[in-house]
Amino acid sequence: MKNLETHICCDKTLQLVRKSLKVGSIDPVTKLLTPTSEGTPQGNISSPLIANILLNELDKKVEELKNTYEKGKKRAKNKAYDKLSSRIQNLRARSKNNRSINQEIRKLGLLRRSLPSYNPMDTEFKRLLYIRNADDFVILVIGSKHDAKLIKHRIADILNKKCGLELNATKTLITATKKGFKFLGAQCIKVSTIKAGLQKTQNGVPAKFRMKMRVEIPIQDLILKLKVNKYIKIDSKGRAKATAKKGLINLSHYEILKFFNHRIQGLINYYSFAANLASM
Repeated sequence: MKNLETHICCDKTLQLVRKSLKVGSIDPVTKLLTPTSEGTPQGNISSPLIANILLNELDKKVEELKNTYEKGKKRAKNKAYDKLSSRIQNLRARSKNNRSINQEIRKLGLLRRSLPSYNPMDTEFKRLLYIRNADDFVILVIGSKHDAKLIKHRIADILNKKCGLELNATKTLITATKKGFKFLGAQCIKVSTIKAGLQKTQNGVPAKFRMKMRVEIPIQDLILKLKVNKYIKIDSKGRAKATAKKGLINLSHYEILKFFNHRIQGLINYYSFAANLASM
């Protein structure tokens, strides 16, 4: 309310918001009123809007943090990679179809592919990317683990002082992108550039793929959820099999098909961005 009062001068609007926060909720079975002591009442349609208004403070502070944290135009070159490149270039200059030299070039080429062309531990290059959806957010950091810990503590401090909120200790963690993490029901993981192989550029020179982060559907999690909600069962061979929804027995065929198609289409629409959509 303090946050809103700095931007809104209409008393009736502020009173309406204040009442919506304190109105509570009625249990549909017992008809008992449960008062709201903190936060927004469950199912209140204003909740996402209020979350965005409040967490706008976090957005602004993280933008300031990003500006002070980031430095360097690009990573320093990897000396070991450049040394191998120089060695390969020298061998190519005097190979002249020499089999042993060509074999050595291939070996050195494979070794070079296992190395990044830029120094991943360059302390003079740092980046920060912040993505938020309602009260869920992820911060991607190019930097040290120590940097990530400091940023986490800074975020906790901002939330506490500016928003009156606390980080969920069990859900807030620091992890490497190569191990992956879940965000908004999707699995986000950085694919290895080494395994991706080479591609030919316009001038015909082989170059490494520039791999982006892969965003996938956690299919096993979806199967587990369908099992818990009794849409499927797992047979003796570990395969998912559809089960009958006996609660639909009195519906027409059209209504039953509509029921399942609505849920199938909902999943497909939600995960339309995923790299493994065809697998689902």
